[in-house]
Amino acid sequence: MARILDSIGSFKLKDFIRYDVRGVKIFEHKRLVTRQNVKQRLEQWLKPVPSADLDQLERIYVLPKSDLEALGSYKPVLFCINLAWDNPSPRWSPMSWMNNFIIESTLYHEIGHHVHRHTFGQDPEQEADAENYADRIMAYSSSHFLFRVARVLKRALMRNPVRRGKIGSATERHE
Repeated sequence: MARILDSIGSFKLKDFIRYDVRGVKIFEHKRLVTRQNVKQRLEQWLKPVPSADLDQLERIYVLPKSDLEALGSYKPVLFCINLAWDNPSPRWSPMSWMNNFIIESTLYHEIGHHVHRHTFGQDPEQEADAENYADRIMAYSSSHFLFRVARVLKRALMRNPVRRGKIGSATERHE
């Protein structure tokens, strides 16, 4: 809890651009390195999220990746999300698409923690809940070709027992 309070204390309103998206207060750090309109992205990405899932979500802080230890985090007591923005690429660059995919799926993952009212920590069951939520929303988001490819690859890897480490090598299975 002390770490969270220190983190909050380090935020100064003058360092942020503030606006609302779908009733959620957004605090976009002025030091973001981006060639894109973050507000437009967040408006687009929050569209497929059911309104009930955003209830009581107080704030989303959009921060430079260097300010966070992870790509995102959810603060359950404060009902806020910290989201790392790491996309310096031009809008039409393939790297930009990949970076946006990662940022968007992280946002949905953190909203998943909020929806399920998860507590602090890295509990595997809570992480699975949040990841399932993110997958569900990504499937309905802005027709993400990358998501569809990633989902097919993920399913293929999950079906292949050798890759999952459940069964020994192909040679061992045939002996």
